Amino acid sequence: VRGWGGPVANLATDGLRILKAADVGKHVDRAEAELLARKLPETVTHQDGVLKGLRDLLKVLERTQGALNAEKQEEVRKETKQLEPEQPAPQALVEKQAEVQKAVAELEQARPDTPAAARLNEQAENAAQDATTKLFEGEKDAALAEQGEVLGNLAALEQLLTEGTMEAD
Repeated sequence: VRGWGGPVANLATDGLRILKAADVGKHVDRAEAELLARKLPETVTHQDGVLKGLRDLLKVLERTQGALNAEKQEEVRKETKQLEPEQPAPQALVEKQAEVQKAVAELEQARPDTPAAARLNEQAENAAQDATTKLFEGEKDAALAEQGEVLGNLAALEQLLTEGTMEAD
């Protein structure tokens, strides 16, 4: 996992560390054994241990989702920069930008329910939608500006999530 590189490798490493630290595997095994032995209070205790570990893992997933979307946006932005000044954006590039827009919209379900996170998510989503429109209309410079807005808002959202995760630890 460590040799993978990038945010996915970091997520996998952090996820494994969290699951191990919370003894999720042991809690699952013990919950099953206690349930088979009809020891319900003990079963519940171990199920709570599993849930705590999974909640901690979810925090890392939420933080990483923004980074992955930023990586996708950066790829689309790089392709946009390579277009000739009057060259219309290929349909595939417009579709990639639309996928970024969709992924940013889906962040709403995973992000914390705070006004700052909501504002950053909404701004990133609006900028991604505008970037898609500008690409479709062949306005390369305007699309690049909107893509930059997406990246800025995703970076701020990632920072907010990182700070929130650190505060919760």
